[in-house]
Amino acid sequence: MRELVFFEYNRAAMAVFRFEEGDAVHHFEVDSAHVRVWEQWLRKGPLIYEGEIVGPGRLELRPIGGDPLIVLVRE
Repeated sequence: MRELVFFEYNRAAMAVFRFEEGDAVHHFEVDSAHVRVWEQWLRKGPLIYEGEIVGPGRLELRPIGGDPLIVLVRE
């Protein structure tokens, strides 16, 4: 199974990471080229991902702590 990510602007910057074992809800901010994702929704506590918009419908996230790059593609 593939993992899904939903970025919900209308839900006060909620990002939902959907995994086989359940959902994880995070806070995010985006500008014209960059994305940041924090551990807890509506709080800017621990930052867990930083990334860039690298093309139409393509986002690359780098986990804080050195885990492998995550590539998100809009379908």
